[in-house]
Amino acid sequence: MDVRRFEELLDLRGDDLAAWPLDERTEALELVLTSPAASACLDAARRLRAAFAEPVPPAPAGLTDRIFAKAFALPRRHAAR
Repeated sequence: MDVRRFEELLDLRGDDLAAWPLDERTEALELVLTSPAASACLDAARRLRAAFAEPVPPAPAGLTDRIFAKAFALPRRHAAR
């Protein structure tokens, strides 16, 4: 397995190598242990998953109303076609 294939499999199977099929898992683990590039890809995938796992703070009260008010206050432009 090369780093390019490893990246493809990360996209397909996710960063939990324990959930990968055994043959791919074995090759991936060997690659991660020997390739700094593969190790960095795995670290990046894990950081990305962790970032998405954090709760999103609620929007400030009235935000939707302010967005709609601004949108409807914009001048309308009609295409002359």
